[in-house]
Amino acid sequence: AIFAFSTISFGQNTATVTNVPVGARIFAPITLELSNGGLMFGNIVRSSSAFTVTVNHEGTRSETGGVTYITTGDEYSAAKFSVTGESGQAYNIRLNATSISLSGSEGGTMTVDKFHIGETLYEGSDIVRTINSEGTTDSFAIGAKLNGIANQTSGVYSGSFNVTVDYN
Repeated sequence: AIFAFSTISFGQNTATVTNVPVGARIFAPITLELSNGGLMFGNIVRSSSAFTVTVNHEGTRSETGGVTYITTGDEYSAAKFSVTGESGQAYNIRLNATSISLSGSEGGTMTVDKFHIGETLYEGSDIVRTINSEGTTDSFAIGAKLNGIANQTSGVYSGSFNVTVDYN
């Protein structure tokens, strides 16, 4: 009966934090531009055996399987890119595939794989680079390996891949 009429009293306990910092950092937009005609393997004379042609990130070409090149109008190159953005900021490079298929104008297909971003083999994980701390640009090149079969069908072969950059 005593508890039914008693009043329970609680002490007031409050706390305040004043001058809470608020801020933001604004970054320059990141942009990516293809600086040349893309990844080109050049003019190749087919072989009677399976072959590969590799264009490395520096634009040097090598082959296996006995292929030769036609030098007239022969244009081969690594795909070269220019990135602009926030000075000193790390960014990611990502491709949409680790292997692509090229279709021939007269039928036939070939695969391209072993993509290298700079000297690093792309295996599906982002490659991290940093925009020049002295400026707002960076550049990189992508090379890869073309795989052909014995007596590959003649024709012009083409395909594409996507390159994405974003801040890390």
